[in-house]
Amino acid sequence: WVGKLLNVPEWVIEEEIKLFKCHELTVGKLRADMDNGIPERFSATVVLHCQPYYHDKPYKGRIPLSHTVTPGFLRVLAFEMTLKCAVVDLEFGGGKSGIRLKKPVNLYSPKEITTIMEAFSEVFIKEHRIISPHYYVPATDMGTTPQNMDTIHGKFWEEASRGSIPGAV
Repeated sequence: WVGKLLNVPEWVIEEEIKLFKCHELTVGKLRADMDNGIPERFSATVVLHCQPYYHDKPYKGRIPLSHTVTPGFLRVLAFEMTLKCAVVDLEFGGGKSGIRLKKPVNLYSPKEITTIMEAFSEVFIKEHRIISPHYYVPATDMGTTPQNMDTIHGKFWEEASRGSIPGAV
């Protein structure tokens, strides 16, 4: 929406997304046990679009949790996040992550959502080391709550306290 607000032509947005997309990772192995005892697999993507501040500040973006999330959708939103931060002079890179659900978010219990967020955290904190106060800081979005961010925060500091995250104190 920022591109439209600033009257940026659509082709410019497409070229900028291609040119400045720094990092993108899609993982299709998030595994979460549902309330019925049957595990489900989900995919999640993190797109880190552009960090114009020489990587001394983190990327910032939200996490939509929906059955409509796609990597292409997240690329556009990460680009918009870059523009939003630039317009208001925030020294963050534009990022976006998302979890693609099998069905609408309101059909999952709060416990199932927490389990999905724990699986997301495990993969993107422990395995890929993307989520960190110094690299990528996620926030709430469609389908996520402050409690979900607390889950991510708790998982990060759980790993940090084990000494498995260099530089975390």
